[in-house]
Amino acid sequence: MKHRKLRIAWSVAWGVAAVVLVVLWVRSYWRADGAFGRAYQQTSLSISSIRGKLLIETIQSPIIIGWKFLSFPSESKDDPSFWAKTHFGFGILDRPLLGRIYIFPHASLLVLFAAFTTAPWLPWWRRPTGRFSLRTLLIATTLVAFGLGLIVWFR
Repeated sequence: MKHRKLRIAWSVAWGVAAVVLVVLWVRSYWRADGAFGRAYQQTSLSISSIRGKLLIETIQSPIIIGWKFLSFPSESKDDPSFWAKTHFGFGILDRPLLGRIYIFPHASLLVLFAAFTTAPWLPWWRRPTGRFSLRTLLIATTLVAFGLGLIVWFR
C-alpha cells in the first residue's frame, strides 16, 4: 500500500474536523458562537454558528483589527438566518452597504467532511493507471451539474 500513513493522517484529520463540527452543531442550539476579523483590505469576515446553521458574513468595514471570538445565548430573535430565504437550509442574504451573509446547514458540511474522510480509501482513488472508468466520469459529471444547478437556483 503506497502512502498508507498519509491516507490515515488525512482521514484522521477530517474525522476530527467532523467531530468538532458535530459538537458545534449541537452547541449551536443553546449558544451562538462566532469569530470575526479582517479578511483583507476593506473587508472583514464573520463566521457564526447559530441554531444548526453556519453563517459566513462579509462586512465592508476596515476598522476591525485582529480576530475576536464571542459566544452568547442563542435565544436572540434578531438572528439574520430567520429572515433570510433559504432553499434546503442554504441561502444568501444581501445587505446593502454592509455585505452578504452566506448560510449553510451544519449537516451539509458534515456530509462534505465525511466524503473527504473516506475518499482516499475508495478503490477508484488509488488506481495506478491514472485512467477513470465511465462510472467515475458519470458520477463526477452529475456532481458538477448538481453544483451548478444549486448556484443558478440561488441567484
